[in-house]
Amino acid sequence: MNIRDIIQLKSVAIVDGGLGSSLDNKNLSDPLLFSSRFILDNPEAIIECHKEYVNAGADVIISSSYQASYEGFLKVYPQLSYIDFLTNVCNESVRLARLASAHSKDVLVAGSIGSYGAHL
Repeated sequence: MNIRDIIQLKSVAIVDGGLGSSLDNKNLSDPLLFSSRFILDNPEAIIECHKEYVNAGADVIISSSYQASYEGFLKVYPQLSYIDFLTNVCNESVRLARLASAHSKDVLVAGSIGSYGAHL
């Protein structure tokens, strides 16, 4: 199923409601990396939040890669190479969303590219 199929079927697609706010409600926040911090530090919390959106009826869940810039991650993880960033952060954010939605074949995963300007 793709986004066009969902919209043709339902005439609207329901997208998750804000991963950062959900994490914040669980007392998990990071002013530098926002929700992307927990890709490495607490992936279980990200999966749990994604599952809550899927169980609430979301057709699309957005990856936790909002605010995930290489430069931002270097401030927290100075040893992180660019290749490690791509595989362990960007790809992992999609993998976590897919894991959370695995029981529902009709849920799509959208990648978040966030506001890179906040890093500057």
